[in-house]
Amino acid sequence: MIIIGITGNIGSGKTTVSNFLKKSMYVFNSDDYVKELSKSKKIINIILQQFPKAKSSNGGLDIPKLREIIFSNYRVNIKTLEDIYHPYVLKKINSIIFINKLFRKKFIALEVPLLFETGLNKVCHKIIVTICSAETQKARVLAREGMNERMLTEIMKKQGNIKYKMKLANYIINTDEDLATIENNVNKIIESLS
Repeated sequence: MIIIGITGNIGSGKTTVSNFLKKSMYVFNSDDYVKELSKSKKIINIILQQFPKAKSSNGGLDIPKLREIIFSNYRVNIKTLEDIYHPYVLKKINSIIFINKLFRKKFIALEVPLLFETGLNKVCHKIIVTICSAETQKARVLAREGMNERMLTEIMKKQGNIKYKMKLANYIINTDEDLATIENNVNKIIESLS
């Protein structure tokens, strides 16, 4: 089985590439899984132990308030949040790899924004890095609910140097291209792996 890692900085088009890969293989999206985990009472309670001011009026998690708290001291607070989520994400990835090996799947893909930063690149046989222009990236990110330029700057500092990631990539996909070209480039990667 070939494990394909998909990564790139925020707003670089990782999910667009993943959606094309889904036509041929199972794709795990770590951001989606974190959102799913965020609905779990167990995770909510752990987060509220660390960030009690993020408690909503109904006892749940106030996501906008949590975002505000995280960005008040991003480097420290994001590490705390990552330390909560990462063990669950790693456990899920290990189970996905095991299950897909068991069923002799040819390929699986892992979409993980912090693939290199977390060391998950080491479980991947091939790595796709998505890139786009700074203008495209900024427009995509700022179109997201609750995002602003300061947040984008902080996230970019955390995600590291894209040129370094590109050097370690097997494939680079520029998502400034139109969707048909992106899909064609993804299909070429699948063909080369087959």
